[in-house]
Amino acid sequence: MPDPVRLEGIRIVTEPAAARLTDRQLIDYHEHRRRFLQWALNIGKTPEKGVGYATTTVKGHTYRLSQFYRFVWDEEGSYTTNLTHDHADAYIREVAYGNTTTEDKSQRVKALKILFRWHRQQNTSDVDTSHLLAKYLCNIRTPSSARPQQTISC
Repeated sequence: MPDPVRLEGIRIVTEPAAARLTDRQLIDYHEHRRRFLQWALNIGKTPEKGVGYATTTVKGHTYRLSQFYRFVWDEEGSYTTNLTHDHADAYIREVAYGNTTTEDKSQRVKALKILFRWHRQQNTSDVDTSHLLAKYLCNIRTPSSARPQQTISC
């Protein structure tokens, strides 16, 4: 019997997300995430060739995307899995000016691009994510204790 909590070792619903949802919402969100994870692991990287992302890649993005969903729920004031261009823009704007590394910002954008590619293929979103990285992360300087400030080159 498949593990209802994990898929290939990846937690389907993160604890912070589960803590915010009603039982009914949790069931819906779990199914939504399970479908996304199956797609990402099996065919998400190159759908036309049936090539998925590595488990470690998906695992990292899963936690980043959980943060995005919680951001959307805060913005909307309620639970939803209907993501929009405005949600992605607002989140990336916040991430771009947040106190985090350039690498973390880049990984969050990559995770969003994967998520919205899945949404497009599922016909649940018409969000074009090609602009996300360039629009908000170009020329944003982030401090790093290990080296001088970095600038994302575009």
